[in-house]
Amino acid sequence: MYKASRILVPVDFSDVARAAISMAIQIADRHGAELIFLHVDAGLEKQIESEILYSPESHGSEASILSQEAMLKAAVDLEVTRAAEGGSPVKLGRVRTIISGGDPVGVALQTIDAEGVDLVVMGTHGPQGLKGMILGSTAEQLVKRASCSVFVVKPTGLPYLRD
Repeated sequence: MYKASRILVPVDFSDVARAAISMAIQIADRHGAELIFLHVDAGLEKQIESEILYSPESHGSEASILSQEAMLKAAVDLEVTRAAEGGSPVKLGRVRTIISGGDPVGVALQTIDAEGVDLVVMGTHGPQGLKGMILGSTAEQLVKRASCSVFVVKPTGLPYLRD
């Protein structure tokens, strides 16, 4: 029987990412797995570089990271509350968050290898634009390139996404 022990959940704060968070906490509850929530802010790397070079006393990137961590924690807490209100309370084990700059696919692949992730749970799509049409979605690229299984969550059929 398959048992996930460490689950990576890439989060872009879209509605479909909320569905992935919900699914991931349910899977983690059933398997007693650790959850690693990852948010990649493509502009964060440049912001940190700029602060180091031009205004080392500035703490804008630190504030941005703390804000994104708080948003991620709130999104997880909301899904845990919704599960309980829906009659299926979940008990979370170890939960970690990672906020990073860079390319979302590259960072996710590095995290999978560095953390020994054995399952990725993510939404089908996020904000992509023209780049996504040419290169494929982050989910599609991870399915092709990840060294572990990738569970892709569709938003349809999840009633709480209506609000």
